[in-house]
Amino acid sequence: MVLRPINNCEQQSICIFRLANEPIDNISARKKIRFRPLLRLRYDTTPTQLKEILDNIRSLLDSDPQVLLDGQRVRFMEISDDGLIVEVNSYLNTTDWATYLEMAEVLNLQIMQIISGAKTSLSAPARTLYLDSGGTMEAPEAGVGVA
Repeated sequence: MVLRPINNCEQQSICIFRLANEPIDNISARKKIRFRPLLRLRYDTTPTQLKEILDNIRSLLDSDPQVLLDGQRVRFMEISDDGLIVEVNSYLNTTDWATYLEMAEVLNLQIMQIISGAKTSLSAPARTLYLDSGGTMEAPEAGVGVA
C-alpha cells in the first residue's frame, strides 16, 4: 500500500495515516457553527466585575435570535498563569462561513463592550524573564521586567 500525502485548503500536506486519527467534520452536513471565544481577563478583575461580565454575556447570547440555546454556556473556567479564563460556548444558526464571521465579529465587539463597561479589560499573555547575572538568579526590581 502506498501512502500519498494530500493537501488541505492551506496547501499543507497531510499524510493519510494522520488523517485517519483525526475527527472529520463534514461541513456540508452541519446545521450550525460553534462560537467559542476564550476570554482572558486581567488579574485585577474583581469578583463583582467578573459576575457582571458573566451575566451580561449570558444575556447577550440569550437575546440574540441567531444564537442557538443548545450547548450555550458562559463559565469562569480557571485562574491561569496570565489571567482569569472565561469560556463562552454557543452555536450560531448558520452554515455559511462568511455569515458566521460577520455574526462572530458583532458578538466579539459586544463582548468587548461588556468587558469595558465592567471597568476591566482583557489580559495579554505575559511571562517574566529572569536573567542570570554571574551565576545567581535574581528577580528584577519591582516594576522592572520583560513581558
